[in-house]
Amino acid sequence: MSLIQTTVFWFTVANLLLLVALFVWRRSYRDLPLFFVYIAYALFAGAARYASYRHPRLYFYVFWFTEFSGFFVVVLALYEVSLKRLFPVFFRFRFYRILFPILAVIVPVISIQVALQAPDKKAAFWMVNRGYDAARAAVLVLVVGLMIFMGRSWKRYDFGILFGFAVQAAAAVPSGIARAQSQYQVTIWDTVETFAFGASCLIWLITFWKPEERVEFQPLDQTAAETLDQARTWQSALKDWLTPGKRSL
Repeated sequence: MSLIQTTVFWFTVANLLLLVALFVWRRSYRDLPLFFVYIAYALFAGAARYASYRHPRLYFYVFWFTEFSGFFVVVLALYEVSLKRLFPVFFRFRFYRILFPILAVIVPVISIQVALQAPDKKAAFWMVNRGYDAARAAVLVLVVGLMIFMGRSWKRYDFGILFGFAVQAAAAVPSGIARAQSQYQVTIWDTVETFAFGASCLIWLITFWKPEERVEFQPLDQTAAETLDQARTWQSALKDWLTPGKRSL
């Protein structure tokens, strides 16, 4: 690693350690258990990669194992923020409850099928990884679109978490395009993604530095009727979009 990459790496590790300490000290893991699992996993993955960095063959397997398993951890974290916190009323509908599990199954299957067509093993791994990045970006766009369409207000923790993931997606998507154009050779975008993850960790540390004001959620039975109608409308629209022959561009 270059001096810049090493500095960013340890800066990110320090942020993650402080973030885990804050979660434990304030017991925030009770409110955000799946996001806590994500940041703890990120710390574990970083330590594993650093320990194996001087052994190229071992590092190759450690890197890709942590990348692929990390996709499912990200899906869980996005599921927690999107359905359980931002749109708890959507949880009443089975379609929304199974949307993230379907995403966790379909995206790897399609990505792997596409990657198997690649002549180079390394390129195949990168193709699968780009599929994961595209899925993450699509979920973020959907959540932000719903927030704007429904006129919902953001809470600090939820906004900070999704903003951090958005920073990563903003670097990962163009990085994937650049890698494909360079035949998956090393490019400056590798460093950009490292900086993006470091920036995300800093955003999360700032977000959780002060405790969020607690808001008591109303029981679902007391939820406004118009919110339920909006949820049903979006469910119908998403089903139509996902059904072949019914998509409208």
